[in-house]
Amino acid sequence: MGVANSTVSPGLRDLALFLNDERGKQKWSTVDVIDIEDFLNLQPNDRPRRLTVLRRFVRLARTRHLVLIDPTRGVERKQFKGFRGRTLSIDQQRLLFRRWTTDPTVHPHEGLVGILALLHGASGRELRLLRCNTIDSQGCAIRLEGRPHPVPLDPASWAVLTRCLAHRQSQHTRNPHVIVTKVTKIGREPASTAYLSHVLDACGHAPRTVRSTRLVARVCPDLQGGSTGFCRSVRLSRSRRRSGCGWCVRSTNSTPRVTSATIHRRGSRR
Repeated sequence: MGVANSTVSPGLRDLALFLNDERGKQKWSTVDVIDIEDFLNLQPNDRPRRLTVLRRFVRLARTRHLVLIDPTRGVERKQFKGFRGRTLSIDQQRLLFRRWTTDPTVHPHEGLVGILALLHGASGRELRLLRCNTIDSQGCAIRLEGRPHPVPLDPASWAVLTRCLAHRQSQHTRNPHVIVTKVTKIGREPASTAYLSHVLDACGHAPRTVRSTRLVARVCPDLQGGSTGFCRSVRLSRSRRRSGCGWCVRSTNSTPRVTSATIHRRGSRR
């Protein structure tokens, strides 16, 4: 379209393909604001970066008289700042809870990572660094890296943790971490990030999706407490309590707050 290959960036190339395939335009002078808007809407998360690239190109194109007007003028860089990720429905949460608490064939690491992410919003880093000496057996609580207070565990979570500790003991390792793999049992290093990111592959859900479900529920106005360090951000005003939270507006599924008690209670009604 009249531009040297050295000038073409990936974003500009994508726009040229879009104009040719979707709009049937082969000249930059025929591009208008509607074309730019439709192109940016293809990837909303990448909108600011793409718009920056296009504006730089338009300035260059105007100096070379390839375009007479700026089609990017008036186009906003707006990008929704709230949560846009995936979450689990209540039925999916119930199935996963039963899988991780009652199925003896599930690997102990999967059960621990899954249940702590689902009920307590534990991240992969927090679980990687979880050590045996941070477990309070009398108070049934654990201390996760970076959290200001110990995290009390419900009976279901404590049972899953106990099962994982039994699995660790069977490995006869001196590694101080709770999650010990075949690679780390001979040393003292925590499990790798890659291992934690794939530990839930058998259930078909990524750890990030499971954890996001809990975080969305925690940021909702019905939360009282701050064991995850969200104390200040979740103390919403009464007006926001009535209007709802921006985190929940854009989530894939409308996810109510869920705990092991609510899962048992709702399951018993059926």
